[in-house]
Amino acid sequence: MSLIVKDQEMIKLKEFIEKKEWSKAELHLIKLNQAENIHLYNKGYLEYEQGNYVQSKYFIEKSIYSGLISDEASSALKLVRQKLNIVEVEESLDFYDELHLSTLSLPCAVLPTLIVISLIGLVVSLYKRTVFFILLFSFIGIGFSYGYYNLKKYDLFLSAEDQSVYLGPSKIFEQLRVLPQGLKYSVSKEVKNWQFVHSPKEFQVWIYKNKAIKYELP
Repeated sequence: MSLIVKDQEMIKLKEFIEKKEWSKAELHLIKLNQAENIHLYNKGYLEYEQGNYVQSKYFIEKSIYSGLISDEASSALKLVRQKLNIVEVEESLDFYDELHLSTLSLPCAVLPTLIVISLIGLVVSLYKRTVFFILLFSFIGIGFSYGYYNLKKYDLFLSAEDQSVYLGPSKIFEQLRVLPQGLKYSVSKEVKNWQFVHSPKEFQVWIYKNKAIKYELP
């Protein structure tokens, strides 16, 4: 994993990192005034260097979902997943879990933008009386609208440490298994300090909510 900065900027950052002056390194990153996705990636790099792998995964994932599509970012995320030892668990997720969690990870403006694009396509198709595209953009618009409405019901988290999951919202219920550190999961409802895990489906039970990082989106 490496920083994404200009040569001169990298020299200064490397000096802070080598001296383990993390606060100065973070302040220097802020002063660089980089694009949001690059700033997120570099923030993830700093967390990685400090051994904060869950936080590193959080920032690197956010950088990718904010538009930083590159081999470097993908490799960095894979490296962090290996450090957290969750590659096998994440690769075992089914299509629904992957789609659901990926969609929740997108910036808030993405789905409404896609809905607007679908509506524009529908209006143009109606004007040109093209039946195929009328149906196509209608289905696409309905799909995005349903997805946006449905996904607003969920909150997204990264597990900050290994967490036990229970059959019910109390430790008096049977402990079923452990949700591993660094795994992303969505929550559909809460009872006091307990949350019901909606996805991944293999962890679709109750978890105590204090040991997680909420996935905040721009």
